[in-house]
Amino acid sequence: GSEMCKETVVDTGRTLKALIENLKGRNVASVACASLVDKPETRVVDVEADYIGIVSPNEFLVGFGLDYDERYRNLPYIGILKEEIYHNNILIKKGQNISQTLVTYGKINYV
Repeated sequence: GSEMCKETVVDTGRTLKALIENLKGRNVASVACASLVDKPETRVVDVEADYIGIVSPNEFLVGFGLDYDERYRNLPYIGILKEEIYHNNILIKKGQNISQTLVTYGKINYV
């Protein structure tokens, strides 16, 4: 039969490549992979998902299930966390307005 795999973020590509090789080793007819986010700048192995939601720069992503220190996960979009937030370990407190940290950049929101 055919197999469909999914990867949230393809960064280095190592996990996706290992997954594809594992599935192919099980004698499946075909393997197709989908990724919500692709970060081609960080790729260290030659692999690509067949279906990609968005292509992202090499930034720290949050929202839509992606988090930083268990925060930002429930944002209804994918955002890029400002570097000073994770380098200075700044945490937004529950109930605090995060709008000060939101900046739109193309189709990706900066948080």
